Amino acid sequence: DRYRDIIKRACNGVSSLDFLPPSVCGQFEVPSFKESAYMMHFPKSYWQVKKSRQRAVVEDLLYLALKMQLQCSHADDIPGVMMPDFSLMKKYSESLPYDLTGDQKKCINRIFSIMKSGGRVNALVQGDVGTGKTAVAFCLMLIAASNGYQSALAAPYTTLASQHYHDMCEIAEVLDITVAFLTSDVKGSRKKKELEKIRSGEAKIVIGTHSIFSKDVEYSNLALIIQDEEHKFGVVHRDSFREKAVPGFHQVTMSATPIPKSIAATIYGDEVEVISILEKPANRVPIQTAVCKNDKTALDFMAKQISDGHQCYIVCPSIEKNDKTAKAASIEEKEKIYREYLDSRGYSLAVVTGKLKAADKQQIMRDFTDGNIDVLMATTVIEVGINVPNATVIVITGAERFGFSTLHQLRGRVGRGAFKSYCILQTDAPNEKLEFLCSTTNGFEIAQKDLEIRGPGSLFGEKQSGDNYYISLMLANEDLYKRLKLAAKDLCRSNTGKDIVRRYEEIFRSEEER
Repeated sequence: DRYRDIIKRACNGVSSLDFLPPSVCGQFEVPSFKESAYMMHFPKSYWQVKKSRQRAVVEDLLYLALKMQLQCSHADDIPGVMMPDFSLMKKYSESLPYDLTGDQKKCINRIFSIMKSGGRVNALVQGDVGTGKTAVAFCLMLIAASNGYQSALAAPYTTLASQHYHDMCEIAEVLDITVAFLTSDVKGSRKKKELEKIRSGEAKIVIGTHSIFSKDVEYSNLALIIQDEEHKFGVVHRDSFREKAVPGFHQVTMSATPIPKSIAATIYGDEVEVISILEKPANRVPIQTAVCKNDKTALDFMAKQISDGHQCYIVCPSIEKNDKTAKAASIEEKEKIYREYLDSRGYSLAVVTGKLKAADKQQIMRDFTDGNIDVLMATTVIEVGINVPNATVIVITGAERFGFSTLHQLRGRVGRGAFKSYCILQTDAPNEKLEFLCSTTNGFEIAQKDLEIRGPGSLFGEKQSGDNYYISLMLANEDLYKRLKLAAKDLCRSNTGKDIVRRYEEIFRSEEER
């Protein structure tokens, strides 16, 4: 009885001022907040229980729809930076020793058509490993340069940023444009020089890691931001990108395996346009993947490939670890086993880790690219962007310790030429994830499976996996959510949308915390 009295007093204390407008309650046939509190706790009929539950679903889903709408509405208010000239891109594409694939052309044309019309680009370019997303990124940056604007390409690793920079410098030299390069390894007078090139606008193209968006970097007229392999960038980085650019800037994200967070935001929000590159360049042979338990099997297979003139990668999840399970797959442990075997057959092995100086790391990478090293052992520093067509085997030790997108990216380091290539997932603990990877090389199928296994995480916070109450609710009420999205658009035309979100988060918890 005491509990019942407390609940009754709480219901009496609920304000008559509802955070949902009467028009919304009427449209979706739900009671006011105060009425629904009574119906939920002191129902006179089953109908009242249903109505109070329906009210809770409407307010939660309207909140989600409003958050989505408010997140993307800024893009609708500001026209995009107009970029009608594509002369530099045309020169570049005509100079390539190969034709761009149909999908690459479609992707560039779609984005260019938006830039040309004064619309605003906010696109997720999904292209499986090896579909040529980098060539697309270069074309888009050259469009920005043709129109006198700066563009920035952010890569997750120094090694990848460095490769993009060298590739772009070759193109820029022919087209007479200046490229700037920034990573945490660029220091002293060189850094000063690069910062000045960016600030003055002399550098039309800026390439680097997320250092290109740090506080001391000032742009002249940054109008295009491209993020390569976006699953490596946190939400916080993504926000700092926007502060550097001119109003109406264009944003493109490139991803081989979109993380569940991105897929969720894309499926359930309208703010991002998804453009897919499915075609791979001609003569690519699918990579064969297998799970293997012992080193000897992997080494014998590698030796056969090296004797045929090819090269191999070995990837370990860590450099050194104390606990037994991690130690078994660490570089500290594996280097002994693999070096002894390879030395006895006259094959060379080099090791690259994050502990090496940048210059030493780059020298080893160059030697491997030039074919002077047979086997490269590394941590995930080689995960993205390294392009050695002669490498045909990658052995991933402790494979169960890596996530889906990392395994798929690592696998993409081989199969980059016309040779049959292989990925060996070495583990003592085979699981559903590894078995699934053996059955497909399709990045989109892998991303979908990742979504099923890990969950979509938070749509507005930094949590990138796990269950999400709102998405589960939306999937259970898809038709209602579609109607609520339309209502949210109307409510966001005035401040009502913002007010509902603010009041909802005062009464309940925000999406990020639930």
